Amino acid sequence: MKTTRIVAFVLCLFFLTTGAAAVPASGYAAPGQPGWQAPSSVGSYPGAVDQVSMAVNDQGEALALMVLRDPAAPLEYSLVVQRYLPGSGWGPLCDLSGAIYPIVHVSVAADSLGNFFVTYGFERTSTWEYLHVHKYNDSDGWSAFATLQGTNGFRVSDAHLMVSSSGNAMVVWEKQDVMLSNIQILSSSYTPASGWSSEMQVRAFTSASPFYLISDLGEDGTAAVAWVESTIAGMALKCSRYAPSFEWTTIETLAPSQVTDIAGLAYGGGSGLLLYAQSVSPTLLMSRAFHGGVWQEAVQVASDPEIVNLQLAVNDQGQAMAVWSNSSYRAGVRYTTYSYGSGWAVAQTAFVFHNNWEYMGSNGLYLAENGHAFLVYDLAANYGSDTNGYFSRGFMPAIGWSAPSQITGPSTYSTDLMVSMSGNGFALPYWVMDVAVKTIAMAAMYVPSHLPGPLLIVATPTNGTASTSATLIVSGLTDPGARVSVGGREAVVDANGVFAISISLVSGSNVIEVRAEGIFGNSKVATRTVTYTDQTVQQLQNDVNNLKGQGTMYLALGLIALIVAVVAIVLLFMRRKA
Repeated sequence: MKTTRIVAFVLCLFFLTTGAAAVPASGYAAPGQPGWQAPSSVGSYPGAVDQVSMAVNDQGEALALMVLRDPAAPLEYSLVVQRYLPGSGWGPLCDLSGAIYPIVHVSVAADSLGNFFVTYGFERTSTWEYLHVHKYNDSDGWSAFATLQGTNGFRVSDAHLMVSSSGNAMVVWEKQDVMLSNIQILSSSYTPASGWSSEMQVRAFTSASPFYLISDLGEDGTAAVAWVESTIAGMALKCSRYAPSFEWTTIETLAPSQVTDIAGLAYGGGSGLLLYAQSVSPTLLMSRAFHGGVWQEAVQVASDPEIVNLQLAVNDQGQAMAVWSNSSYRAGVRYTTYSYGSGWAVAQTAFVFHNNWEYMGSNGLYLAENGHAFLVYDLAANYGSDTNGYFSRGFMPAIGWSAPSQITGPSTYSTDLMVSMSGNGFALPYWVMDVAVKTIAMAAMYVPSHLPGPLLIVATPTNGTASTSATLIVSGLTDPGARVSVGGREAVVDANGVFAISISLVSGSNVIEVRAEGIFGNSKVATRTVTYTDQTVQQLQNDVNNLKGQGTMYLALGLIALIVAVVAIVLLFMRRKA
């Protein structure tokens, strides 16, 4: 059912042809309607928000996982969940746990099937840290948590939660002892059929530790992990790849030295793309592509005095885009595009800011199949933690970047802007803001204006049906929450999306229009042609035809009798004459 959306989601990005959604002069879009929804706080709690993670799915629904800290409470830390439903906004879902010790490593990710995955850890002691993972959906609620790590004497340094739209998931984390003499990169994979796997080792370190750990998961369950580690030659870029049933490959060295950052990684389905920075003057932005089962030679993407806040986005057509800022270069935002077979285009300036002390801070980037892109970013300044607000811009290959649209004005915040984007264009920027003596979580939501219509399967009638009944049942399947009308009359749709309605037919050909309308006004239409024959009218017609047939027969017999009579008279006359 969701595959239809994924195949058609390129249509959703038509909204990018006008750039980012402009906030109208009168305010934000109405709840649940296309455009930017007004930013709002995510719940109200007595404690301060210590950590937060959110994710949005293809249906425009979201989940927020927040760690609250209240030193005056019996349990200093609590883990609360808020649920976002289109048109309704944020509402409390549940409390997952409370603890006297810190809750860490919170993360949320969503697939396209209505599932949300969450991870979090407990710092049980200074040498003992748990790492748990749950799955949630509206039908089944919360799954039992799986403990990925719980061994005394070890801590979790970093944890990456990855989820594909098809429902596969993976967690990659760094496990280390207090003396940093036993450091490992570990992983656990999830499939809907098998659940979570046992712990799998990616890499073990004895005298070095990884930096800039980054990972990505493909739709087919393949994955890659890259990191930088210290070697005799210098800071080397390392990588390992994962295939279901084959586990992790041997470690590959992709750059032997001078690597200062891993800017982005995309991997899956037998292809991949890796961006990294090398510490020469000026800084080099380098790339390696994975095709044909091997990593291709490194190529230079750009050369700038300082590359910061780089973001990489890819689509299913072998295209990619990279954007970055340069706080010392004062050049605003730079970007370049990539396509399989052609490589990287020449890097160029996307846009500049009004003041030379401004630069693009944290950001999120989305790339559609038609090459349109959508950027959400924090317009930051070099003076302390001041900010000029959060903005969005759209990109079209033939036109370039749009003017900015402001999501929210200047505000005080204690964390960077974080952004979740769905596979069909929903954007969820969120941040933590200081209010009075505590911090609260804030979020905005962007609803694409050209989503594909909801699922629409008309089970009955089939096209070209011939009916002898004056009434007909039209039935089928749509997305839960969608509205269905048949010939302008609204059908009953149950919680699973099954609909049915009885309609009346007119004699002859009937063209039946079935329309499914999603909660964001997006629609899909199907038509069926049914020919209705009224049995009463048909019987009368048959009777008339029968009478016509009988009349023809009587006329023929009469003519024959007349001819016979005439012949007899002629014969009699001739005989008498003779």
